[in-house]
Amino acid sequence: MRVKINGMSCQHCAQSVLNATLPFAQDTPQIDLSSGFVDFVPVDGFDETEYAQMIDELGYEVAK
Repeated sequence: MRVKINGMSCQHCAQSVLNATLPFAQDTPQIDLSSGFVDFVPVDGFDETEYAQMIDELGYEVAK
C-alpha cells in the first residue's frame, strides 16, 4: 500500500509517522521523506479511517 502523508518535513517527522504506522503494517514501512510517501503491507483488517486519524493526531495528513 502506498500512502501520501502531507506535512512530513524532517527525519523526526518520518520517525513519528513510521512509529504510528508500525501497528498497521505486516512489515517495516518504507518512508520516502522527499516525496512524502509511506509504503507498507497492511495488516489483515486494516482500517484506513483509523490509520488516517492516527496520522492526523500526530499533526500530519493522509492525502486524499
